[in-house]
Amino acid sequence: MKDEAMKKRAFGAFLSVMVSYFIPSMLQASVGTAMPQILNDIGGMSMYWWVFDAFTLSMALVIPIFGKLSDIFGRKYLYITGLVIFIVASFFGGISHNIYWLIGASAAQGVGGGAILAIGPAIIGDYFPSKERGKYQGFVGGVLAVASVLGPLLSGYLVGTVGWRWVFFINIPIGLGAILMDFIFLSKTSPNTDKNATIDYRGITTLSVMLFSMLLGFTYVSIDNTWFERQTLALFFLSAIFFFIFYRVEHRQKNPVIDFKLFGNEVFSIFNILSFLTEFAMYGSFIYIPLFVEAVQGKTALNTGVILAPMMLSAILTSIISGIYFSKTGKYKLITITGIILMAYGLYRMSYLTPSSSDMTLYIDMIIVGLGMGLELSIPFSVLQGIVSKKELGIALSSERFFNSVGGVVGAAVIGTFVNTYYETKISTLPKILNYVMPKEFLQWMNNPQLLMEKQRIISSSPIFARSTLESLLNEMTN
Repeated sequence: MKDEAMKKRAFGAFLSVMVSYFIPSMLQASVGTAMPQILNDIGGMSMYWWVFDAFTLSMALVIPIFGKLSDIFGRKYLYITGLVIFIVASFFGGISHNIYWLIGASAAQGVGGGAILAIGPAIIGDYFPSKERGKYQGFVGGVLAVASVLGPLLSGYLVGTVGWRWVFFINIPIGLGAILMDFIFLSKTSPNTDKNATIDYRGITTLSVMLFSMLLGFTYVSIDNTWFERQTLALFFLSAIFFFIFYRVEHRQKNPVIDFKLFGNEVFSIFNILSFLTEFAMYGSFIYIPLFVEAVQGKTALNTGVILAPMMLSAILTSIISGIYFSKTGKYKLITITGIILMAYGLYRMSYLTPSSSDMTLYIDMIIVGLGMGLELSIPFSVLQGIVSKKELGIALSSERFFNSVGGVVGAAVIGTFVNTYYETKISTLPKILNYVMPKEFLQWMNNPQLLMEKQRIISSSPIFARSTLESLLNEMTN
């Protein structure tokens, strides 16, 4: 009877993690689809990227901190705290009346999301033996993929019916349900916490400054393509200084927030690098595929969700299969290598997309990327749990999530550089007379590729005599 009760509690904890994971994952995938309508309502086109980067930056910043704190204080109440922060921030995001308000809400959502994503995998590690973790982590990876499918679809539907604010409000009832499940199923104390451990305040402080400087630098790059601007270089330099300080501080700490000894394990280091690269590719897909579909091909937000769906459905399939396979065999090298090859090949194919590319071509590319992505979603969590002690479970798994989040920020910066550079070459070919005859709104937005997602509105607000010329110019800029 006791074993049966433990199994029920473990399964309940697993379900609560799945529901909790679903919320920030869905938000990440859905906001991009809603952003054109959001900007149309509250303005702030020049601050477009800050909505995404504020979320990713704050999430990456807190992930290693929450991971370590959960190793000391236990998982349950820190996990619930993350959900509460996320729900409250979602409410304020939904009532945003300007872009600055929305950016602040996104940053707060990132803090809550960071707690959820850092602690969730460690909870599964607490409740399930190593032989079963791969299977359950595979299902969690499937949840990430499901959220990424439903996010754009639900966002497109909500924007077209009740309005974009419900893209944020919808998180509130789901989050409250997750909190209730956590209270019911999660144990008050984690079996793997170290009650004698102390909080590494110096490490947390220096790590925070180092990460904030680095990620903010990459954020500036992704927004303004300013790799060599003074402010960007200063941020990278400051980050380098604090990394050196952080490294020295952590080597003297008995309970460091990040244990550099873990990187002495080759498998640990390799899987953190793979997590970085996976999110690099994934973030680029979520941010730039909507731009391509809506701006270049002139389709709707709902079309974007439909086109992203094959990628995530294929990711669900391979994530679950790879998790079950790893649980039964303990083998992961072939799965990992195959995933890398498929993702690389799919992204290579996507680089040849044109305005005339058919939906079928897009679907095939999405499926190939998704198959590779799914193979990489569950395996790192499962492998890392088998190579660290239970007392280091939270920090080890949060490290994987941290590199995942940083990959998204850096990916946005690098891919954004290519997009912006190509776009600027198109801008330079436009006739200078546009400065005198075009609407001020058009001139203000001209330096941002997101302008192309509002082509029809810009054309309709321009002088009648210039509309046909402007339409042909904007269409030319999408090629």
